[in-house]
Amino acid sequence: GKNDPLAQAVDGAKVMVWSPGTAVLPEGIQPLVVDDEGRWIAFRPEDGAVGLLFRPEMKPGLIEDILMEEDRDTPENVGELLEQCRQLWPEMQKTTDRVIVALVRELALMTEKRKPPVFSLKVDTGSDV
Repeated sequence: GKNDPLAQAVDGAKVMVWSPGTAVLPEGIQPLVVDDEGRWIAFRPEDGAVGLLFRPEMKPGLIEDILMEEDRDTPENVGELLEQCRQLWPEMQKTTDRVIVALVRELALMTEKRKPPVFSLKVDTGSDV
């Protein structure tokens, strides 16, 4: 998906993936974006829909909130990851902006859709008055 706006938006960027476990894409669905190890982090199941494993809106404060939740499984090096996230935050904000613009464009979120015609219905009372 090199020509894909979403793929271009994150190409070469670091993004936060918070995923306990992995999911295998169904046969025939190609990943749109993969990580350095070749695992999918975004795919398009059909026109007008995108699946994201990465979180473009993930902020250091949001990660802290998630860590505070009870019974949350966290990686051993979560402190290190949080610090890395804080350092990357200015760059991550730019990536987030590019992702949002790509999604708005790609999913036609701001495109005016043709509305179905409105019909005027008359009630037939059964009597001619």
